[in-house]
Amino acid sequence: MKPNKLYLLPLTTLLSMLLTACGGGGGGDNGNASDTSMDQQIAANASNFFTPSVLLANLPDMPNDIASYASEPYNSYMNASAKGNDQASTKRPDIVKWYNAIRYADPKDLYHNFDGSAPVYAEVPNWTKGQYRMGILGKAYLSNHIDYYNLLRALFGGQRVFISGYKEVASQASSFSDLAGGHYPSKSTGEAAGMTGALFSAIYSGRSGSNLQGGVVNRNFNYAAATTLPRNSDLTSVWNEAASGNIAGLGHRAAFMYAAARDIGVGIVAGFHSWEVYGDGPASNNGGLLGAAAQQAIYDKWPRGPVPGGAMSWPSHGYFPFFVLNAANQGYSLSTQGAYFSTPAKGEIITLKMEYFVHAKDGDLSQLQNPVQSISVSAVAGQPNSGTGAINLLSGKPDYVNAEQIPNGASGAQYEQGGGYYFTASGSTIPFQWRMPQNWYNAMQADFKGLTPSFHTLRFTFSGSGAGFKVQKPFYMNPSVGAALVIQTSFFDIRKQAN
Repeated sequence: MKPNKLYLLPLTTLLSMLLTACGGGGGGDNGNASDTSMDQQIAANASNFFTPSVLLANLPDMPNDIASYASEPYNSYMNASAKGNDQASTKRPDIVKWYNAIRYADPKDLYHNFDGSAPVYAEVPNWTKGQYRMGILGKAYLSNHIDYYNLLRALFGGQRVFISGYKEVASQASSFSDLAGGHYPSKSTGEAAGMTGALFSAIYSGRSGSNLQGGVVNRNFNYAAATTLPRNSDLTSVWNEAASGNIAGLGHRAAFMYAAARDIGVGIVAGFHSWEVYGDGPASNNGGLLGAAAQQAIYDKWPRGPVPGGAMSWPSHGYFPFFVLNAANQGYSLSTQGAYFSTPAKGEIITLKMEYFVHAKDGDLSQLQNPVQSISVSAVAGQPNSGTGAINLLSGKPDYVNAEQIPNGASGAQYEQGGGYYFTASGSTIPFQWRMPQNWYNAMQADFKGLTPSFHTLRFTFSGSGAGFKVQKPFYMNPSVGAALVIQTSFFDIRKQAN
């Protein structure tokens, strides 16, 4: 799929305009290695582990109208569609549209990974000590990856972000380095590997501000010939970190759902990848050796994202493409938005009623009746946890989800002997977390493998023993002030149920 030229223009063109506006000299018309004007702009900060002009030339194109492009998913989420009465929810037609608009996507690949139409690397990595080159990802590959990342952000109403040069340097150096120490590699570790000075600073900046994934770097991968290096599924799994028994922290998911974000960096080598979300702007690492002033000018042009209203939930309040669950029954997380509903006080008992509907057609889903199954669980707001989950009141140990199912029509307490369904209101960054029953997920997974799958809708109604979880400002599924909060997700097949 070719780039959407209606939205996009080369980053080097924008950079040239911004440098002129800031009193600096203009960049090259293409920003490629043969045009040295851009290199001259940053000569004082020139690096010896990548070619700055090549990196700048391979950053994805910037939108013509930055504000409109950035805010499109947020506006879709917050405003009502033609369907009506669906403010503060994801809209299925828009999700499908953005999925189909992912640039350079392999149409046969469900995750729309890069189609292989160009080399993955514009400059290949080199791990020869004293001759280090971190590697520079190509424009087409990065364009595919940022489009997919922004699709995932749209599923909680977050505005689009861009790949910035200063974070790209840090992220790629972070992945390339293969240093031990996780988020905080030591200087001595870097010195032992011959990664010192500006290179180590870039590595540390990327490691300390990134989500890291992977293990040992594969230095024998044929980077020069690579036209494929699929990582969109791995990126999806960052949101799916609750797929295992522990759903208490969800820290990586919270980082990726940072609504105010403007930019990210993408660092990818075979076996290890970094996505830098955090960072206070280009001044934090001198523009990634690309000139802090030039990078800051671009950064300042991109608006800071507003926090979506209603109930910021993952999976989303509204519609959610089933494939994004990444083949695992991940945990829900809900962030309270005070203007829309009240937050429970510490010690308030919260009851969560979970209902499961299966229906052949879409429509006004607020009117769904006769659920396949209904189950109730409860938790205490602000209840301390061990860092690995709520504490089982009977065993005194962390409470993990298991495959045990409550019979149809029965009620279930959270703290049954041996486990039970997971729901916690511990009060962490995204304080309310739960998981759909495993048999509901299994039924969805089986149905979506068929030729004509149904829609599968989960409705979650929160009732507090006090003033918590009462609607204060109406939004989708919550039309009445003072009523109990309702979160609803309609899972669909993004290919078979596109229309």
